[in-house]
Amino acid sequence: MMAARNLCVAALLGSTLALTACGPQNAEITQSDLHVQAAGPAKDRVVGALPLVVRTYVKDSDGKDKEVSGATCRFQSREVSAKVTSPRRLVLPTYAQGARFKDRGAPAPVIVSCRGDGRKGATRITPVPIGSGANTTDKSTAYSGGTSLNVNTTSLTRRMASANPWMYGVEVKVVLK
Repeated sequence: MMAARNLCVAALLGSTLALTACGPQNAEITQSDLHVQAAGPAKDRVVGALPLVVRTYVKDSDGKDKEVSGATCRFQSREVSAKVTSPRRLVLPTYAQGARFKDRGAPAPVIVSCRGDGRKGATRITPVPIGSGANTTDKSTAYSGGTSLNVNTTSLTRRMASANPWMYGVEVKVVLK
């Protein structure tokens, strides 16, 4: 009985490892983290910082996303700006929110525009409250005219919306065309 159970556990573990090995692999981030400071009046609302990874992709012949490294990307908004090479981890500010601030203290969306190998693309990141579970990439646009839309919505309770700081997300994906 024990030998049969161990065999089942080994088979389950082996199939899990096989499935993991077949999944898409992200390019390794070899550059150090880039700490981005808030600018203007927003710097008075900074309550911390969280990492966000930028990755760039192209469509392969099957129409699937294939990650590419080495694209030059610019982050631009009223509060933050940076220039990086993908893939890269940025540490971006988080902002206090509350009724005492205009628009509850929400920072402006960030436009991430990238170029590499004669291709370009852009993505808009709309900040969300920490813990909302929402994907903060709300629109991905290729300058060649193609548009990809990924929208995740999460209903927030009034208490959560008023208590958690604003963040930019954990990963941003820019498709180059």
